[in-house]
Amino acid sequence: DELNLSGLFKVKLDSIPINNDYLFWRENRKIPLQAKELDVIANYNKEQQKKLEEKRKRDSTRNNNNKAQTLAKNLVLDSKYKVKSTMIGYSGLLNPLMLGYSSIDGITYRQKLSLSYSMSRSRSYKVSAFASIYTKKKDIRADITNTWNYEPYYQGNISLSVGIGTPSYSSLFLDDVQQELENSGVVFDDLSVEYYRDYYAKLFNDYELFNGFVTTIGTEFHIRKPRKKNFDIEDQLKSSSINNSLGRLLYSKRSFSPYVRLRWTPKQYYRYEGRQKIYVRSYYPTFKIEFAKAIPDIIGSSSKYYRAEVDISQNIQMGLMSSIKYHVGVGKFFNRGSEYFADFSFFARNAYPENWDDGIGGSFNLLNRHLYNASDQYMQAHVMIETPFMILRNIPIISEYINRERIYVSQLLTPHIKSYTELGYGVGNRYFTKANAAVFTSFQKLKFKEIGVKVAFEL
Repeated sequence: DELNLSGLFKVKLDSIPINNDYLFWRENRKIPLQAKELDVIANYNKEQQKKLEEKRKRDSTRNNNNKAQTLAKNLVLDSKYKVKSTMIGYSGLLNPLMLGYSSIDGITYRQKLSLSYSMSRSRSYKVSAFASIYTKKKDIRADITNTWNYEPYYQGNISLSVGIGTPSYSSLFLDDVQQELENSGVVFDDLSVEYYRDYYAKLFNDYELFNGFVTTIGTEFHIRKPRKKNFDIEDQLKSSSINNSLGRLLYSKRSFSPYVRLRWTPKQYYRYEGRQKIYVRSYYPTFKIEFAKAIPDIIGSSSKYYRAEVDISQNIQMGLMSSIKYHVGVGKFFNRGSEYFADFSFFARNAYPENWDDGIGGSFNLLNRHLYNASDQYMQAHVMIETPFMILRNIPIISEYINRERIYVSQLLTPHIKSYTELGYGVGNRYFTKANAAVFTSFQKLKFKEIGVKVAFEL
């Protein structure tokens, strides 16, 4: 198969090892060693023994210091531990990379834990968990995902995720309630768009039907409970003329939604590690389509909407260090008569880690997070141009520390946001595994809106 690149990734070692064993050569050497040669070997052995003793003394005196340094390192950096076939990873209790800040969430603190167990025939079982604290909203988000790689040859994985998702709000806010709130003198912002806390469970299965074509069949179950702000909304209802549509917001909402996702990349190059198939690259775009339907009266579900999303993405290599990356997508909810929460799969932050490895591009960086679920349809486009030869290459001092420059362009169209544009310029640093920074500016139609900076790095 011309698409199989496994042979290019094989490591070959010299089949003739170097043997320095004196006893081995004494038995196999045809000409016996002379007395002078034996003296050289004896002196060499004495010198090696002396160095070994000195090393033991140094190690003994530094033992306590090494333990303290190891403990400090494990507290502030990602650490991994391997016990037989099990690999455990932890983000570090005091890791500065787990801290963040945004005007919407305030200070955020995150912790990650992973466990991977290797089985026979390249199969594996993985558990990954994270928890985040958001100080401004006094909120917690968490997830634990279990993945069993039961057929690595065809990328067969079955996953179960449970967690607390990003708070969102019901379609009733837009369709039934917003005007009534304004007429009743209650400010919409007082209720907050983050009105429902989301508890979810997701079960899905990935399987490659043929090379480059992966199917995902799964289901999602959400329990969304209303959040209360600084005032008692039940008292507001008793003393106001708001009709029963707002009263419905006080109750938990349940949604049971099966979905099908198809992902196809023509002429996908790949390689194997054991039996595990790993995609490498393709000269063609990746096409994705997802269709979901909420089914009522299952585990208390009350929704019966339809959701469809389509996306096209590609990484076009223009040389060893230059590339153009893009993705274009559309999504829409149907049957708006039923209540829904506009949680699109492709219209979200960090939805495309396989194509946007700079930690910044591929999403809207200045767009208010609440607006990601403020509409029942969207059309988006993102482009990133990356090259080492742009502006800073001609500045000698700065060019010593920068090895990537990037231009970002993002565009969004929704019924409520007629035209939203983000333009950005970013750089990458050569002294970290991943260190990237970018400055963005946004426009509502042709009117300037705001400017911001984003930094992402990994030690």
